[in-house]
Amino acid sequence: MAAHTAEPTRWALLIGIDQYPRLPESWQLSGCANDVETMAQLLIDRFGFPGEQVIKLVDVAAKRADILAAMDSLVARVGRGDCVVVHYSGHGSQAPSLDPDEVDGQDETILPHDAVRDSDPPVDLDIHDKQIHAWLERLTAVTENVTLIFDSCHSGGVTREAGGARARWVPADRRLMARRASVPRMRSASQRSREVGPSGWVPLGQRYVLIAGCQSSECSCELTAPAAGVQHGALTYFLGQELLGAGTDTTYRDVFEAAAARVTGNWSLQHPQLEGEGDRRLFGLDRIEPMRFVLVRERVGQQVRLGAGQAMGVAKGSTWAVYPPGTKQVDGKAPLGTLEITDTRGVTSSAEVRSETRSGAVAAGARAVELTHEYGDLTLAVRMAEPGRRDPAARELASLIAASQVLRPASDGEAAGATVHLLAPRGQARADDPVPQVVDLDSPTWAVVGAGRELILPLCPAGGDAVRRLYDNLVRRARYRVAWAIENPLSPLRDSVDLVLLRQGADGEWTTAQADQGGLPGFVEGENLAFELSNRSAVQLFLYVLDFGLSGRIGPVYPFPGIDEALPPGRSVRIGTRPGEEIELFIPSELPFLRNSPRAAAAGQETLKLIATTRKTDFFQIYQDGYRGEPIRRGPLSSLVHLLDMTAGGATRDSRPKAGGDGDDDWTTRTRSFWLRPRDVELPPDRVDPRVLP
Repeated sequence: MAAHTAEPTRWALLIGIDQYPRLPESWQLSGCANDVETMAQLLIDRFGFPGEQVIKLVDVAAKRADILAAMDSLVARVGRGDCVVVHYSGHGSQAPSLDPDEVDGQDETILPHDAVRDSDPPVDLDIHDKQIHAWLERLTAVTENVTLIFDSCHSGGVTREAGGARARWVPADRRLMARRASVPRMRSASQRSREVGPSGWVPLGQRYVLIAGCQSSECSCELTAPAAGVQHGALTYFLGQELLGAGTDTTYRDVFEAAAARVTGNWSLQHPQLEGEGDRRLFGLDRIEPMRFVLVRERVGQQVRLGAGQAMGVAKGSTWAVYPPGTKQVDGKAPLGTLEITDTRGVTSSAEVRSETRSGAVAAGARAVELTHEYGDLTLAVRMAEPGRRDPAARELASLIAASQVLRPASDGEAAGATVHLLAPRGQARADDPVPQVVDLDSPTWAVVGAGRELILPLCPAGGDAVRRLYDNLVRRARYRVAWAIENPLSPLRDSVDLVLLRQGADGEWTTAQADQGGLPGFVEGENLAFELSNRSAVQLFLYVLDFGLSGRIGPVYPFPGIDEALPPGRSVRIGTRPGEEIELFIPSELPFLRNSPRAAAAGQETLKLIATTRKTDFFQIYQDGYRGEPIRRGPLSSLVHLLDMTAGGATRDSRPKAGGDGDDDWTTRTRSFWLRPRDVELPPDRVDPRVLP
């Protein structure tokens, strides 16, 4: 966790619009001004924002020019590292987009007080997401301590939910839709972003936190507060209650999960969204690393639905402990109860409550952590080789392997997936010596080879924490193999999605990367990588691309964690081809595992894995860091350097899921591998089957 000792100056811009004089009476709102007052009181009284630095724009004071001027003023006044909160309550809508890569052809917009519909001639006074994006780029160049809260609808095609709740939505101006070509361009090429979150807003990765009232295809509703009898936005009302009770270590994710569950519990068609750095401490930059957990989505009787399934490696028969919402580390804490997985689907699982501290203790919003896992035949068989197996450290390692869920001792006569050698100091090595490729050892050293006698983990000098490092690396190797094996071969979607690697030519054009003498496409360190994702199915799909790195890392490539947008049927999207979105390839600093081999510089094979699902999900629990070793400092730490800063450390589980789809909860995978080599090294001449784990 990073430490930021200097107390930042705190600023807030709060916008609430109930009155829209140029819109019909049925589109007037009641709770937005109340939202502003609620947020102002919370920020000033509970979180120490100076009253004179909390700017409120309500109704007539929130015309388009007023909002844009206040946004510009913030950029001019804010200092390095200052804390900025922007809250908007009002109508949301859509407008035609000129960006050809916009998936649905629409920009999301917010409506100022003077917004208009169906004017003659057409006038666009909405504030577009692209404008907010460009402003946010300017603001986050000064400070990354930015919080955005949008309690509005971001869709032009939904209807109000039954029950009379007023929705904060205004339809798009159809005259403007018809005159799409006349709409002014809102951003330059350098301001474009390929990532669009589920709320519809264009994100900026880790430089902000966004809490939005709903997905881009939903509405945000208003409610009447039970005690005061006044109107509020549902998100603002429940979020305010969670902020009021926040502690010193409370994160955005903590308050969001609790508030979102209460919103959706009251309005089943409204699902608030969290984007950006959700694990930051509230209104600060300190990041509190969360434990690996899965949310309990709902409970009916003794049955529980978890928000993870086959595609994330959840296995039938595994057991889970359940902890209260907001729990960040278990550390000996007693759980609320335990679960056993009874059925798995694509991105959800069913479980039965096996025990709990009191009736109803296991409830929606709680965090589930895996206790035991059914790995079946996917455990990694490890053999301790002679002569080092009698060393006390070897016996310690063997006992750890025997107790592991993902590792097991290789049986007599079995071909081990990993063989551990303790090598004595030596200058040269004969062909019949153990691990003959390792030479020039000046101290006892551990080496681990695969079934083909190839070195598969970094060398580890004996002594110190060597046993723990060896064990951790073997576990990472095992989980890497399991995650690699996740597939759904019987899914009806199997032939309906594709992942194509792209290479940029000397003319700047991007074309399909062709296989070369290594049997796979070959890339050189420092070269840019891009890829194209295609959905040829009849349904919209959420597409996730994971990087299986050269040194055992598993991390996200697309989209940024927590930012998801479904790709409609028949559409394709290219990632990494536009200026500012480059994916530059590097050899990880942990490599090569073998420093003084003639082949040491040939780094090896890297893989991108596409997982396509019919429901939004995340793969946070299977990300992991690379192998622990003594890295050679030769460049950035990752093979996809700007992406692995997003990668969490230490996966908790992986498994081979059962085959076949499950109705609406379906998923499939695609993998594409490539060679990555330093500039001065030729590709390996032998062909490599891309289905085989390197």
